[in-house]
This record gives sequence, structure tokens and C-alpha cells, in this order.
Amino acid sequence: PWAGVVLSGAATATQLAGNLHAPVVDLDEEQRARLDALVEEPESYWRHRAALPWH
Repeated sequence: PWAGVVLSGAATATQLAGNLHAPVVDLDEEQRARLDALVEEPESYWRHRAALPWH
């Protein structure tokens, strides 16, 4: 509610439709666990990103 403008990253109408349907994705416990394994702490993420040569 506080955002006046939100950038979705979508470049096509199909991508936008997919983004708009994202909240209705129903994941089971195994899928959630697999996604949880990909979580990276913000400090680690930004430290790694800052070290990339194109940064």
C-alpha cells in the first residue's frame, strides 16, 4: 500500500500475466523446503554481489 509505482520486471504481456498469478501458486511442503534451501542471508548476498567484477 505504500508503493506508488512497482516495477515487475516483466517485458511481455505473458510475463506480466505470470507475475500477476504468482500469489495463487500452491506449493506443497517438499517444494517449500526446496525453495527454503535457496535462501541466502542479505549480508552474504550483498557482499558476494559487491565482489562481482561487473558491479
